[in-house]
Amino acid sequence: MGTEITPVSQPLEDTQEFSLADGGTGTELATSLHQRATLVATLADPEITLARACGTYLMYKRRRLTAASERGYRAILNDFTAAHPKAKLLEFVPPAGSHLIEDYLAERYGALEPRTYNKGHSVLSDLFKWHVAKGTMLRDPMLTIDRAKTRAVLRQTFTDAQVIQILTANTAPRDQIALRLLLFFGIRKGALRNIRFEHFNIEKRQLVVFTKGQTIHTLQIVDETVWVLLDELREPLHHYLMPKRVTRKRIPPTKKALQSLAAALVTANVELLAAAEDVACVSELAAVQQSLAVAAARLGVARDAASTQTRFDPTQPIGEHGLHLFWYRALAKAGIVAAGTTAGRRMHGARHTAIQRVLDKTGNLKAAQALAGHAHVSTTGDTYTEWSAEQQAKTMREVLA
Repeated sequence: MGTEITPVSQPLEDTQEFSLADGGTGTELATSLHQRATLVATLADPEITLARACGTYLMYKRRRLTAASERGYRAILNDFTAAHPKAKLLEFVPPAGSHLIEDYLAERYGALEPRTYNKGHSVLSDLFKWHVAKGTMLRDPMLTIDRAKTRAVLRQTFTDAQVIQILTANTAPRDQIALRLLLFFGIRKGALRNIRFEHFNIEKRQLVVFTKGQTIHTLQIVDETVWVLLDELREPLHHYLMPKRVTRKRIPPTKKALQSLAAALVTANVELLAAAEDVACVSELAAVQQSLAVAAARLGVARDAASTQTRFDPTQPIGEHGLHLFWYRALAKAGIVAAGTTAGRRMHGARHTAIQRVLDKTGNLKAAQALAGHAHVSTTGDTYTEWSAEQQAKTMREVLA
């Protein structure tokens, strides 16, 4: 996919003197070490490519990014270099470079969600800011390019009645534990995928959650139903709470051949029943019918063998798409969405539900923050929870009382 970014391995050389466009020398104009370093960095290697510039930056960022974030950065930078395969880094110096980048952002992300546009904007901003700091560029072309205005996000939560519906309709132990962790304790989808049985501490009634940004969050699981169901699931070699589904489809015999055989058996049975009216051969017909019954049973076994089979691999976690489908199957069983629906009620709504419930019941924003595992209470207050006029009135009545 386009030009792959590669690191810059050759540093810029420090020269004593170099020619300028007006015929003067660098030593005449460089009155300070900072000015001299900037001029050397800008003019010593004007042929540095955009791909190499992105590669050097990514090597620097690798020490500061999680594996998932690095993949996101790499994808954005690879796309940017693919759009400018022969470009040099200095071609993006403002003001011409700013127009070039702005056109790229509009073409690449203009039709997408504002958050997607802003993600690309952030990565490119950090790229050029880093090169300015390193002295390979004089000015940052991103300073005049505005971010997209984000739209208000509709927070979808589940009512208490809906939560009961979901839990009542999905009684399998693995499903029940997963749904309780989502709806009551607000864990993220990625964290649910990574939960292993060893992460549960039975004595302390705790669950260690490995979540976003490679952070570790400890939850106090006070729901005893979770611990009862965990005892039912503990089996040798079972590692993940949500194991990977492995689907296997057997080819022979074909479905068409099986259907043809089944039809032939039905026809033969009907003909035999009609012939049974002749009392002279009743015993012979009874034996044939018994043989047909055995053949029909074997046909059922063959049909099952030919069908698609799904088994679990307890040593591997469920995939993201598999977990997505699990969520919508659970909602469909509960009647929250129609069967076959795979969009419209995101799993993240369960996290909003859990965090909002804590705030509703306690009025304590710090308690909601602790459940969510947020580093800043502003994230909990501004993004995950709402405080309605009714809640405010109830709070004030309690205060004034």
